[in-house]
Amino acid sequence: MKMFSNEDWKQVCYDRKSEDYSSFLNRVTSLARDEFIQDLHIKELFIFPNKTEFYRHPLYIGGSIILQDKASCLASWLLKPSPGSITLDMCAAPGMKTTHLACLMKNKGTLYAVDSVRGRYETLCKQVEKHGATCVKTLCMDAFQLEAKHCPGVEYILVDPTCSGSGAVEQPIVKNREKFNASRLQSLTRLQSKLLRHALTRFPDVKRIVYSTCSLNIEENEMVVEDVLASVNTDASDPIFEVVDNKLKCKWIHHGSEDFEWGPRCIYTKPDIDLTNGFFIAVIDRVRSDEKNISRNEDEKEEQKHKKRKQLKESKI
Repeated sequence: MKMFSNEDWKQVCYDRKSEDYSSFLNRVTSLARDEFIQDLHIKELFIFPNKTEFYRHPLYIGGSIILQDKASCLASWLLKPSPGSITLDMCAAPGMKTTHLACLMKNKGTLYAVDSVRGRYETLCKQVEKHGATCVKTLCMDAFQLEAKHCPGVEYILVDPTCSGSGAVEQPIVKNREKFNASRLQSLTRLQSKLLRHALTRFPDVKRIVYSTCSLNIEENEMVVEDVLASVNTDASDPIFEVVDNKLKCKWIHHGSEDFEWGPRCIYTKPDIDLTNGFFIAVIDRVRSDEKNISRNEDEKEEQKHKKRKQLKESKI
């Protein structure tokens, strides 16, 4: 922050441990043109007055800072992959959350970043290189084709799929919005459900998944989480995965709908209250092992060992 101080910026200081969220929001809305403040929740995030331009700033050009909305940062922050862990960003481009995850991992471990569209994938690669995220391994492939063999040992997964973008503050004008919503929502929710189910069932070592969208539609949010968990947790009395209360519980305002079992454990960011884009986030933890997945994984390991032994014998012959 020394460089900002040298540019006559003034940091607003407060006690992050004792500050309540409403008081913090008041501080943000009261920032003077030459003031900035450290975020209440995400210590690596700093907030500047609205319309502050950083695109020509040397720290941005050099890749030392990233310009990102707090709502987007929350998804990575709540996934909280530990340094040295193995993490997967299933829908990674353009790479903002990917580089934030690398920061949280202190650039240690392995972070697989996946996108199937060539142009988006190239943008992802440039973003990763620009910000020096050396722990990232990019994969240009369809997320639905991903299996444990492509990213072995994955413990943390971020699922941030294509969505309606209904939470974005600056939405593009869409003609016949009602028709657009009716025709798109159904196909979007099928895609979102399929991706989340894939993340929950294809990676036997995963212990936490964060599902997020830039949408305020319950069809893309609570309904997707509820339906997918119901299909994965075949024994409701002894679930494999659960949505867990996250560390924002005591310092957040908007949670999911109480009409859904897991709704109150999810969070929403609301533009008019949280001063961010609209976002939905669910933190899903594995609470017990899936014996079927463990058995299948062991069978695959034995099969790989058998193939290696066979290849070894053939090479000796």
